[in-house]
Amino acid sequence: MNVDQQKLKAILALLKKMSRDASLEIVDISGAKLTLILGGYQQGLERLKQLFQSGELTEVLDIPIEDISFINTNTLEDETKIKATAQKRLAFTMTGDIMPADIAQLKATVIENSDNLNKTKANQQSPLAQKQDTQKTENQNLSDAKPIRASLGGSYLILANLMRANLKGAYLIFANLSGGNLSGADLSNTYLSGSNLSGSNLSGSNLSGTDLSNVDLSSADLSGANLKDADLSGVCFSGANLKDADLSDTNLSGNDLILTNLSEANLRDANLSDANLRGANLKGADLRNANLRDAYLNIAKLTGTCLNGANLNGADLSGADLSSASLRDAYLNNSQLRGADLRGADLSNARLRDIQVKNTKFGNNLGISETIKRELVKKGAILDDAMD
Repeated sequence: MNVDQQKLKAILALLKKMSRDASLEIVDISGAKLTLILGGYQQGLERLKQLFQSGELTEVLDIPIEDISFINTNTLEDETKIKATAQKRLAFTMTGDIMPADIAQLKATVIENSDNLNKTKANQQSPLAQKQDTQKTENQNLSDAKPIRASLGGSYLILANLMRANLKGAYLIFANLSGGNLSGADLSNTYLSGSNLSGSNLSGSNLSGTDLSNVDLSSADLSGANLKDADLSGVCFSGANLKDADLSDTNLSGNDLILTNLSEANLRDANLSDANLRGANLKGADLRNANLRDAYLNIAKLTGTCLNGANLNGADLSGADLSSASLRDAYLNNSQLRGADLRGADLSNARLRDIQVKNTKFGNNLGISETIKRELVKKGAILDDAMD
């Protein structure tokens, strides 16, 4: 079993995500088989144990897990100190032998990380120290750099130039990269959880398979970026430019996409249920078979958008521009379409049960029979006869 410092950090990042406990830390390492002693709040640690017992968590970074169990805290540290922070300890044992020398080296890493964390907390209490650290990394030129699998977690790289940099697999959680230039950078399979990338330039970058959970990407330029298979849970995209970006198969459920530019983006098979897309620009986007159930799309621009087979049940499309959109085989049951413009839209075989269409404009629509037209008018829809 090959576990180095970088992989240890990556393991911790994944466990933090699964436990939903940002305070989770590795407080010790022991055993011929790699056993991580995890410190954290009981709810998060119990979540890890339950995932293991249910069979959902069987490995981490391709390393099989043998056992997860709570341990007696007074055998490890000052029990009073642990109780004061309401934290518990969990033994996380992985399958596979590891050399004693490697165990010792990893233990040293844990101690070093703990010391660095304490120093960081101390610096955070000193505005002057924080300012000095920040200044050291502002406006840094790292274009074309190749720090593959580098550990830059918590770094301040405000306004840094990382254009075309190879950061594949790097550890950048909680980093501040706001306003930076990462255009054309390779960030595939990178760990960016909790980082600040607001206002950054990520145009043409490769973010496939990247952990972007809880990242701030507000007002960022992601035009032409590859986000396929990225973890986008909790990401704030408000005001971001995602024109022509590849977001196919991604999970954007519940995400903030207000006023986001998604024109011509590939969102095929994406999960956008409950997402807030108010005022978003989706002109010419590919949303075939996308899940937009209960999404907020009021006053969104969907002109010429392909929504064939999309699930829009319960979605709010009030005031949206759906003119010339393709909604073949789409599900619009119980959707809100008040004041929307559907002139020229293809509604062939679309499901339209219990839709709200007061002041909704229809005209020159494929798939709309005379019977359906009469029903729509009764509900308050406006038929543009000039287009019929």
